[in-house]
Amino acid sequence: MAIRCGARAACGTVPPPRPLPPFMRVLIVKLSALGDVVHALPAVRLLQAYRPGVHLTWVVEQRVAGILEGQGIDAVVPIDTRRLRADLRAGRLGEVAAAVGELRHRLATPFDLILDLQGNTKSGVVARLARGRRRVGLPRRLCREWLNTWLIAEQAPGVADHVVDQAGGVVAHALGIAWEGVAPPYLRTSGVAAAGPPRVALINGASWETKLWPVASFVALGQWLAARGFAVVVPWGDEREHHRAVAIASEIGPAAVVPPRGSLAELAALLATCRLAVGGDTGPTHIAWAVGTPTVSLYGPNPAVRNGPRGPTHRRLQAPVECSPCWGKRCPTNNFICMASITVEAVVAAAADLLDSAPPPRPGDSP
Repeated sequence: MAIRCGARAACGTVPPPRPLPPFMRVLIVKLSALGDVVHALPAVRLLQAYRPGVHLTWVVEQRVAGILEGQGIDAVVPIDTRRLRADLRAGRLGEVAAAVGELRHRLATPFDLILDLQGNTKSGVVARLARGRRRVGLPRRLCREWLNTWLIAEQAPGVADHVVDQAGGVVAHALGIAWEGVAPPYLRTSGVAAAGPPRVALINGASWETKLWPVASFVALGQWLAARGFAVVVPWGDEREHHRAVAIASEIGPAAVVPPRGSLAELAALLATCRLAVGGDTGPTHIAWAVGTPTVSLYGPNPAVRNGPRGPTHRRLQAPVECSPCWGKRCPTNNFICMASITVEAVVAAAADLLDSAPPPRPGDSP
């Protein structure tokens, strides 16, 4: 993990008006989704490098909190906003009050710095529930909901659009330094290379239906990989993804395996052992980037230039149709043309380009 720190804040911003204490208690509010939490880790690594001994508390959705295990976070505070919304809709105000009271209690010790890296209403509310001297968040143009700019008084200016740069820009502004990036691997994992043929992960799932690459396309890619002597692993996260994974692996043949569902930390360890990962705009693809595994990532409704892995060991393919990106969780034309328009041939070419190159060095590799 390479970290570069500049002497002053990026894009003409100035250092914060108050000096930072030598020992800091910092609250990070980045609730979800899985990929977004992973995208915030480079900013956290900058904070840890620039302020050794910093005490970090992170509020995160319970369903993705496992990815923070072993990441040097002093206190992980899980929250279930889906349940809170359900309780609100059902009129269970006592349960809502109890959950909010518990969260407020866990955030009662004052923080020197509160960083809202999410930029929506619920993250702003969480940041306001905490006691702190200073709250810093995203600039207005990057906030997902306008109310956040009212809840978070200080917005970091000059923040770039890529999701990693958004979090990095907020942290760099708060520290009064430049954000120049953090190179992977920045997600710590215990993954150790497995015996046998090199492995390629086919990441078939996504939270949006519009982000799914067709099963038949994954099968064709997997068969090409198997013919080249690669083992194919098809991880999954829920029952829908498991059904797709089994269908893909069974068509590829004996070179493909569907591993048991493990924890998020175990998924990261698995992806760290792979020679390549291929998938859409989804958490496991971004985990692969974070652990230093080369990726071919596929983008339809969302823009690759904003969300995709960057660097010489990554290839990003945007759907070649006029309506992409549309930001739609549901296809407005109901034909799901964008992901299907990314051809197997294009993905094979990108994969071959990376697989024919020397594998990237891993931490602990001999020179």
